[in-house]
Amino acid sequence: MTLEYLGLWEELYNPTFNPLGFEGFVPGREHHLYVEPNGEYALYETEMLPSPAAAPDIRAFAFERNGRQTVAYWHMRGEGEFTVDLGDGAKTRPVDGIRYLETGLSRAELRKAWAAAR
Repeated sequence: MTLEYLGLWEELYNPTFNPLGFEGFVPGREHHLYVEPNGEYALYETEMLPSPAAAPDIRAFAFERNGRQTVAYWHMRGEGEFTVDLGDGAKTRPVDGIRYLETGLSRAELRKAWAAAR
């Protein structure tokens, strides 16, 4: 995770109330602060995906955005790559900084695909 992102999250997040009026904010649950293409911030409730056994240094959180499953992922020790099949064939993907993947898979299918990544 980048320090810039962590600083922004600390500036905007308060676990006891929702000062910015983000829709979807649920106190006590995990959320991801997403920068929309228009530069606006959106807050999404997330589910942490278990790190793939073959790629233990990858952290990932899934959330629904615009009716599709989205994964925010990063490398815990810097950078690397992994291969995952999200219904469009196995593809090798870089991991550096925070990256995003969108998929038409259901959350259950996404969990299964992510666990099988290598």
